[in-house]
Amino acid sequence: MRRIALGTVAALIVAAIALAPVQTAGYCADSPMSGASFCDTTTASLIGLQTSVWAWAGASVLVLAVAWWLARRQRS
Repeated sequence: MRRIALGTVAALIVAAIALAPVQTAGYCADSPMSGASFCDTTTASLIGLQTSVWAWAGASVLVLAVAWWLARRQRS
C-alpha cells in the first residue's frame, strides 16, 4: 500500500510539472486592414508545454483513479 501511495505522489508531481499552467503569455497581431487585428493569450507548464487547468485536473483525476483501482486490487 505504501508503494502505491509513493507512486501516486510521484505521478501527481510529474503531472503538475508537465501540465499545471504556471506561465501566461500573450501576443497581439496588428493588421493594416480594419478588423483583422487580434490578440491571444496562452498558458504553459513549467517545462513549456501549452496546457490548461482542465488538462491538469484531468490528468490528476486519472492518476488518482488508477491509484484507487490499484489499492482495491491489492486488497482483494
